Amino acid sequence: MNNPTTSQDTIMARLKTGTNDAHRFLEKSSCFKRLFASDYQVVEYSKLLSYFYGYFQGMESILFADLPAHYRSVLAYRAKTHLLSEDLKAFAIDESGLPVCHDLPEMQSLAQKLGCLYVLEGSMLGGQVIARHLKGHFGEGLPATALNFYQCYGANLMQEWQGFASFMNRYFETASEEDCVAAIHAANATFMALQTWVDKQAAAETV
Repeated sequence: MNNPTTSQDTIMARLKTGTNDAHRFLEKSSCFKRLFASDYQVVEYSKLLSYFYGYFQGMESILFADLPAHYRSVLAYRAKTHLLSEDLKAFAIDESGLPVCHDLPEMQSLAQKLGCLYVLEGSMLGGQVIARHLKGHFGEGLPATALNFYQCYGANLMQEWQGFASFMNRYFETASEEDCVAAIHAANATFMALQTWVDKQAAAETV
C-alpha cells in the first residue's frame, strides 16, 4: 500500500527547500539589493528592466516552445517578455537593440522547463512588494506604465500562484524521481543563470 503524499513531499515543497540557497544568493546581488536603496535612481531601474528583458527573451523563446498541446493553455500565458517590452517603452528603450541571454539552463524535457518556470513565476510574489516600494520611492518620477512586469497578475497574483502550484503538484505526483530531481536542478540553474547574466550586464555598463 502506498503512503499518502504529504505537503513536505510535493514538488513545490521540494523546490522551495532545494533552491533556498540559490534564491538567497541571488537576493544578495547588488542589482537586486539596490532596488531598496535610499538613493536608488530611475535610470538604474530602467537598466535592470533591460537586463531582465534579455534574460526572459532568451528563456521564454525556449521555455514555451513545443509545449504539449494539453499544457499550452495553462502555461503559455505566463510569459513575461511582452510585459518587460511595455515597461521599456515607458523609458523609450528599443528592445531590438538589447543583448539576449543564451547561457541558459537545460530545457530539453517538460520537467526541466517546469523547474525553470517555478523560478520565473515565484519571482512575481516578491514583484508586488517591489512595485509598491518603487511607487513610493520614485513617486511621480516613475512613469505610470513602467511596472507591468512587477505588477504581473495584479490582484489575481495569489490566485495565479496557487493555480500554478496545484498544476505543478499534480503533474509531478505521478512523475519519476528522475524528473523531480531534474526540475529542482533546472530551478537552481535558473537562479544561477539569472544572477550571472545580470551581473555580467551591470559590469559591462561600468566599462
